[in-house]
Amino acid sequence: MFLEFLGPARDVILSLIGMSSESINHVSYEGLRTRPIAVSIETKTESRTVEEAKVQLGVWVAAQVARIEALIQQVAVLKANKHGAKREARSETDGRGRRKGRGKGGKISQSQTQQPTPTPTIDAVSPDPTDLLSQIVFPLLDVQSESWSLFFGRVSISPDTSSLDIRKPASHIQIFHSIALGNTANTVQTYRLVKSLKVLRAWIDRDFRKWWDKILGVDEVECGDGSN
Repeated sequence: MFLEFLGPARDVILSLIGMSSESINHVSYEGLRTRPIAVSIETKTESRTVEEAKVQLGVWVAAQVARIEALIQQVAVLKANKHGAKREARSETDGRGRRKGRGKGGKISQSQTQQPTPTPTIDAVSPDPTDLLSQIVFPLLDVQSESWSLFFGRVSISPDTSSLDIRKPASHIQIFHSIALGNTANTVQTYRLVKSLKVLRAWIDRDFRKWWDKILGVDEVECGDGSN
């Protein structure tokens, strides 16, 4: 299940991944290059254990968190460059104004001169990745034959500094126990499953969308129902 963006949020995503084969996600599938994954789904037959599914879901959410951590840093660089460009433009405009106002033989008083303002660093414009990541949960679906269960992955507020591998997330991730969503064994349970998925879909289009707006640094986007 993924999130479809339009408007400013999509523009930021396109500026992040450009024309390269890079993706906003931790997978290279072309159809998801610009669409953030909202829910990962693992399917197993009756012969496979729940533990196997949990391991696979854990690997996926770890890769997803690592990718989002990298994106937060990329957005920080874009913000820093944008702030720097604006300051340079203002400084250039002020310089032209001072030269024009001085005239022939004129002097610039001390109050008219301005000290150059240092370009903001990434840390000055970037939110803390762990703080942002801890504000959301990552739903994980396990389909075991006809039964559907929902797990939740969440980033702990205290980062895990034990790993320096760039392929692993710096944040510490916890996987919480599953919730039965329903199953396809009978009609009543199938309707229950459909209702559960609709609730999950509404959460994606509301809370998950707003959280991604924070990640991308854009205002609330009015793009209707874009979750799938």
